[in-house]
Amino acid sequence: EDDSTLNISQGEEFFITLLVNDEETASPSIEILSKPEWITFNSVSKTFTSERTTNDEVGAHEIIVRVSDTENNVEKGFTLEVSNTNDAPIWTNVSEYSATQGQEFSINLNNKVSDPDDGSAAPTLTVTKKPEGADFDPVTGILSWTPESESFVGSPETNTVTAIAADLEVETTTQFTINVGDRNDQPIANKKTASDQVIEGVWTSGTEIAGSLASLAMVVDPDTSDPISSLSVSIDGNEPSSPTSSV
Repeated sequence: EDDSTLNISQGEEFFITLLVNDEETASPSIEILSKPEWITFNSVSKTFTSERTTNDEVGAHEIIVRVSDTENNVEKGFTLEVSNTNDAPIWTNVSEYSATQGQEFSINLNNKVSDPDDGSAAPTLTVTKKPEGADFDPVTGILSWTPESESFVGSPETNTVTAIAADLEVETTTQFTINVGDRNDQPIANKKTASDQVIEGVWTSGTEIAGSLASLAMVVDPDTSDPISSLSVSIDGNEPSSPTSSV
């Protein structure tokens, strides 16, 4: 007989039983001359079976069988055609990322996604959530961000990125967090007027001036985890200007 073709779709299992008849021999021998490695053959039940086929099995596969009795043998071949189905894009190696306050962070999301279907165009990327001030270029796939605010330090919910990769039919979503490390910000000196000094503090003879001025909140440190360790003040007897400070 002419060789034939059997068809299944990617994602389906393969199962077929050989029907062998020999009028002279009750149990002719069966030898498998060719088959894919992912297909198994049970010589007792005379069945070919496989697990669910994946994108790796897409294509044509030849199976050749030889059936023999004591005097004769015959070979039979057929082709198993596994047709492709559309697979969703796959995100890989997406995890938590680190950035530093005040420094630019960037990541190319095109390098984190692929389409397992051979010959398919690159997936289309969209970012539906990103930190305030972050930019995303859908053409290059680059997400860039310079976290300036102290509120971004750590990994709060505001630092989460949600991205979607889509082909013509299906899409997949990934999410990751950018953990921002703190920088040492310069303390900020607040300008105080004479009226502020009268209302907020009273200086008397023998009082430590530096301590009194510190109680007026003349200097603040944007780094909440860094208390001010020292305060130096100059007094010239004139209308106060912006104080100087050091840590």
